[in-house]
Amino acid sequence: MEQHALTATSGPLPDHAYPSERLDPSDEPWTNTTTPDPAAETDRNSVAVTDSTNPSPAPATPPVPAPATPPEPNPAVVMAGKTKSRKGLSPMKSFRYEDAADAAPPVVVGKVPKPSELMRDMKDVSTEGVEASSAGSVRSGNGSSKIAGLRATFEKGGAGGGGVGGAPAKERNSGGSFSSVKRRFTSHHDKLEVPNGKTNGHGQQSNGKEMASLKEDLDRERELCQAYVDKCAMLEEEAIKLRLVYDEKCTFLIEEADQQQHTLHRKAEQQRTALEEKYAVLVDKAQERRETFEERYAVLEHEVEDLRTKLSQHSPVHNDSPTTSPHSSLSGPPPIDPEILLLRRQLADLKRTISLSTRMDSQVTDSVFAQETSTLHHELQNWTVHHFRRAPSHHPAAELRLRLDDLDLTPGQRHQLRPMYAAYDPLLKLPMYQATAVSLFMAIFADESLYGLPEDLPWRLALRTAVGKLENVLSPAAHNKWRAVTVDVIRQSDGMQGYIDAAARALAGRVCTVLSVLTGVTDGSEGRLAALTGIARRAIELQHLFRVQRARYQFDLPCTSDLFYAEVMENISVDVEPAAAGGESRVVTCATFPSVMKIGDEWGDNAHLTNVIVKAKVVCS
Repeated sequence: MEQHALTATSGPLPDHAYPSERLDPSDEPWTNTTTPDPAAETDRNSVAVTDSTNPSPAPATPPVPAPATPPEPNPAVVMAGKTKSRKGLSPMKSFRYEDAADAAPPVVVGKVPKPSELMRDMKDVSTEGVEASSAGSVRSGNGSSKIAGLRATFEKGGAGGGGVGGAPAKERNSGGSFSSVKRRFTSHHDKLEVPNGKTNGHGQQSNGKEMASLKEDLDRERELCQAYVDKCAMLEEEAIKLRLVYDEKCTFLIEEADQQQHTLHRKAEQQRTALEEKYAVLVDKAQERRETFEERYAVLEHEVEDLRTKLSQHSPVHNDSPTTSPHSSLSGPPPIDPEILLLRRQLADLKRTISLSTRMDSQVTDSVFAQETSTLHHELQNWTVHHFRRAPSHHPAAELRLRLDDLDLTPGQRHQLRPMYAAYDPLLKLPMYQATAVSLFMAIFADESLYGLPEDLPWRLALRTAVGKLENVLSPAAHNKWRAVTVDVIRQSDGMQGYIDAAARALAGRVCTVLSVLTGVTDGSEGRLAALTGIARRAIELQHLFRVQRARYQFDLPCTSDLFYAEVMENISVDVEPAAAGGESRVVTCATFPSVMKIGDEWGDNAHLTNVIVKAKVVCS
């Protein structure tokens, strides 16, 4: 008979592919003692099935064509004691291993694996391969059934088919169908090596690609590492270079700073030496000028003493009258010679000139202010005595109050004068007349700016507003400095002298009018007005000098009935000792000149410091 061969090539599955599979006892392979063909040993996975009636190869004979109508398949096929369902439409003929007893046993060459192992190890075996292996073979009877059964088993094994009655048959093995075995093997072991040194082509290709990808990644990482090392080396070199540049720059800057410091120190020493020399020259000049003025002052004092001696010889004072009043020195002092007044004025001007020429800045010392105010007080006292010592003193106090009410006075002036004339004493008429003039002169010292400036000036109101607002913005020292400089600039402006003369004439005329109404003296009004105008001009200039100082000055004129305070007041009456011995507190009758108090230092700072420069001149009862 003609030989039919079925060949399948596969690799064994690993043990973990089917951990729960158990082998059927009926699957044990049976062997024959027939000597295997040596040519079949070349492939362990090749199986040759040969008819037992003709073990040798048959001669080449033309194939017998298959019958036109294939035999009907059996409704059920029992394999190794188990029933395998087949579809009724399958062209393959059913086969049972038990049917092999009817014919001669086949010759098996090599090892025949178990059916379960064959199903696991088989790769993709198509129907065409089985048909090609069996094409042209003609077998009769049971031989054709065997090959058809094997082919159907390998092709449709494990597929659910309808048997008789349509009930699905249980698979022979629990490993599943051949297609599922093929898919599992391909998905899990396409990269594994097949035994006997063979390798799956798809897995080898995938492994090659993966190895190439890993090599490329390794090469890329090596390149990046080398680039990182090169970059670090370059940065280290740049850091070393920058460090060297930084050290050189620091060394250069230190040397340059030392050189500049040395140069500045040398220049400072030179400037200090020049300033010391200049200061020494100025001190020498000031000392020389002071000595000159002191010599002149001594000569003038000697001349004044000579004049006083001559005056006392020509007009001696008689003090042996029993009716002499304690206030006789105030009520009727002898008139002073105009020449002596002129000498006193020259002496005061000389002292002021010395002070102004020897001072190093624009500030005036307190001694100069004390001297100037004392001179002003004496001038006003002499003017009052000279022009009103012959005024009648028999006017009652009520009449004087009526005359005072008829005058055009400010509320402050009226408040100052009414209590004084309510307690009018004829023996104190001259101090009261002087107090009246001083109360009107207080308008000069009460002005915060420069007295005499017209009210209709376009910048007068703006200046007052600025002074008030800047006081809340600037510090006390800065505000006092700004105020002093601003007022000094205005004081030195053009037309200021005309304002001073007009204000002095107006104030002098007002004082003369008030005193003329109170005393009833009308003769000699022209000379009286001219003399008082000069005194008022000097008072205005003194007030301007006070305002250009950085320190603030406060003027206070005590009122009648105020208590006497020796710290700020000076009693000019002659009966001081008896009252002081009795320990009685004194009361102010009238004030002939205000007190001057300095607030702060010469730089306008330390406002908590106060200093009484001039005490108020008062007459106490």
